[in-house]
Amino acid sequence: MTVSNDIDTAYGVMIYVEKGEQITLELFTEGRRLAEQLSQPLSALFVGKNPPLKDAQLYGVDSLHHIPATDEEERDYSETSKSVARVLQRLSPSIFLMGATKKGRVLAPLVAARLLAGITADCTEFSLDEKNNLIQIRPALGGNIMAHIVSTETRPQCATVRPGTFKAVFAGKPTKTEIIIEKEHITMSETVTKIDEIEKSTSENDTQIELSRVVVAIGAGIKSEAEIGEIRKFATEIGAEIASSRELVEKGLMPHGRQVGQSGKTIAPDLYIAIGISGAIQHLVGMRDSEFIIAINSDKDAPIHKESDISIVGVWQEVLSELLPIIKERLSK
Repeated sequence: MTVSNDIDTAYGVMIYVEKGEQITLELFTEGRRLAEQLSQPLSALFVGKNPPLKDAQLYGVDSLHHIPATDEEERDYSETSKSVARVLQRLSPSIFLMGATKKGRVLAPLVAARLLAGITADCTEFSLDEKNNLIQIRPALGGNIMAHIVSTETRPQCATVRPGTFKAVFAGKPTKTEIIIEKEHITMSETVTKIDEIEKSTSENDTQIELSRVVVAIGAGIKSEAEIGEIRKFATEIGAEIASSRELVEKGLMPHGRQVGQSGKTIAPDLYIAIGISGAIQHLVGMRDSEFIIAINSDKDAPIHKESDISIVGVWQEVLSELLPIIKERLSK
């Protein structure tokens, strides 16, 4: 693939499907919003076996394009990117979105490169300008600014989104999604590494905190493993996952898989309790879409207080003992 699609003929929004990944449902929802604003169709592209038709119907996808492939063929990202690029070249969507998963971070730039199209990674927000160009918004310069990026000369407009950035919301009613089998065949390259077995890791680093309804996050105000242990007990009592700001990860007190922020994960739980977190912009971009935020910090001037629904200035040990029965009661309702 050597050229991108023509801007004047590009039409529609397309989502790359990773079956079983929450980010796919989140992108269906955001893609539907963009498609409705453009008055254009929402389509999806799936590579593999057994396309997730039910999900596509529930989330308002008009057409689901299927490139049949074995698990082994689908994991050959170099060859998969060729097939995906050929389909995009032919269908000519205006917007193409992928999840910033382990797979997406490899496949998305390969596809964009084959189309000679631009790509913006780790977007946190999308909007449209007066010409219906996609404004791709993401943190830049250490999170100190929000960059607004527009692809004015190439199509599709490619972007990746971190899991947890958007909420997954059903369409008003199920869509009569059309399944289209693409005449593509993935020929595995001779140099591809064969994977005989995949073992699911259960390490702390692989915990999917972005799927938790309640998150207790800790920051630089927490000084030791003993204090982390106290907060873990609190989190367990209320059925929450524990997360962290970058400072504790850099000190080796928390694994990177639990880091929230620009260089970590983006989450949007129903309840986010921030303990000892100052609220630097780099952290805020990863949690500001939480439904309800409680901040506990002894520094009354900490920026996190301005982002919170409930702001508590005090010593966290004393606050948690008072807060525990209240939160347990509210969550039980």
